[in-house]
Amino acid sequence: MREVRTIRTPADHRAALTELASLWGAPPGSRKSDRLDLLATLIEIYEDQHFTLPPCPGGKVLKAFMAQKGHTQAELAHLLGSAPRASEILSGKRDLSRRAYQILLEAWAIPPGCAMRWAAEWRPAPVVPTRPPAKLSTASAPQPRRQGGAEPPAGEES
Repeated sequence: MREVRTIRTPADHRAALTELASLWGAPPGSRKSDRLDLLATLIEIYEDQHFTLPPCPGGKVLKAFMAQKGHTQAELAHLLGSAPRASEILSGKRDLSRRAYQILLEAWAIPPGCAMRWAAEWRPAPVVPTRPPAKLSTASAPQPRRQGGAEPPAGEES
């Protein structure tokens, strides 16, 4: 086996893919399996740097998945409980909610690759306080008790 090196050119990339294919199915824990893992990592790094895919809206991904698996918009509407919602999701006017995603994941056994594209579109909702926090006032704060019932020294309030 030749030395594993960083992939820098398209020719290096092709050679790494060819070698990866030849190592496919190597027994786990073997030297070939370790080499396969290393090559896969190097290939992934090279491809991330040189091949960018345009973002794909969830509705388009869902539409392609439905076409591939033979599902209809009517089936989607039935699962989501609303024909207009299904139409808005497929047309890109509405994002797929986490709840809808869970329903589809369970009902249609959607593969993780599709699911990850939808999940990448979700942004955490900003936390907006419903009312401003109360201001603490030292005047209304309880004062510590003095032991023995002694009067406070002159100039201090109780």
